[in-house]
Amino acid sequence: NGQKFLGGKTEVLIEGESTRHGADFHGRNPWYWTVNFTGGKNVLKPGDIVKVRILEIRGHVLKGIYEP
Repeated sequence: NGQKFLGGKTEVLIEGESTRHGADFHGRNPWYWTVNFTGGKNVLKPGDIVKVRILEIRGHVLKGIYEP
């Protein structure tokens, strides 16, 4: 259940740039949930591990914002 992530932060391994509207990157958290998020466009790259605050859940996909 993704509700446990809502409002909190999760670590995300960045896999690449997101093709989703309104998201800069996509990756996976330690539980293998897909995470699309905005922020850090000029400083982050695939392979980085970052903290993302989860704002929305859609099916098995989390959506959030990078907060350094």
